[in-house]
Amino acid sequence: RLKEAINLELTGKESKYDDSTLWRPAIEDHEQNWCFDEPKEILTEILRDTLFEIGIKSPDKVKGILEQYLKEDYSIFRRLAIHTIRVANIDNYAEIILTDKKNLDNDKIHHEYFLLLKEKFNILNNEEQGQLLKWIKEGPDINKKIEIYKKNRNNEEPSEEIKLHWKNNWIEERLSMIEKYLSKENIEYLENIRKQVGKSGHPEF
Repeated sequence: RLKEAINLELTGKESKYDDSTLWRPAIEDHEQNWCFDEPKEILTEILRDTLFEIGIKSPDKVKGILEQYLKEDYSIFRRLAIHTIRVANIDNYAEIILTDKKNLDNDKIHHEYFLLLKEKFNILNNEEQGQLLKWIKEGPDINKKIEIYKKNRNNEEPSEEIKLHWKNNWIEERLSMIEKYLSKENIEYLENIRKQVGKSGHPEF
């Protein structure tokens, strides 16, 4: 029914993105959530609570649902799946999500992925943790940001300083989520970046 509600809302629109991060910033109960009386909100909470209950009582049964939700086009279902994986401690799926590089920079699942990263980084083995840290330190692909910047500034190219700030800010936000697991060397690396871009307040949003 949640999918039906979204389909109905998107009827006639060119974009098929469900904008779930706007109408439901956090899958969990949070002060950032605001349109509580909307059908989509109500259905999201019913699904969330049902998935958690199934995940606790019948982990094998919920895995099939999670696999389906992770393949859905609408981001709300992928976010529901990642939330369930975290709160129901379905760690083998958490490992799959965290070791998929593209999830590091996916704004459609940002909040749920960041909370998963914060709480489940320690379940990864040393090799997986090392690979994830390597990806984070490499920084993001900023080509899209450069395109947007140029479009809004009459084709003006961003300076190297601006591009470095984008990169370091992105790195700082992700390392912040796993700060308690970092080695002394990586803590020093993070602190050096913070001297340049500051410390993020709420990187999970």
